[in-house]
Amino acid sequence: MSGSAAALVSFGDLPPADLAALNAIPTRLRLPPEQFDGTIAAVREAVRHRQSEWAACAKLSSQR
Repeated sequence: MSGSAAALVSFGDLPPADLAALNAIPTRLRLPPEQFDGTIAAVREAVRHRQSEWAACAKLSSQR
């Protein structure tokens, strides 16, 4: 996309004490099996729904 930019931000750029404190924060998500399966199904459906939008955007971009 024209005008887009990306930057990498890393905790590794922080002072060691701050890095250690952030790395100590638990980040694991635990779901019961039925919620896990439902989440996977919802993500799949969202991707299927967006694929047509992505294709339309790609077609518009290629027409420029």
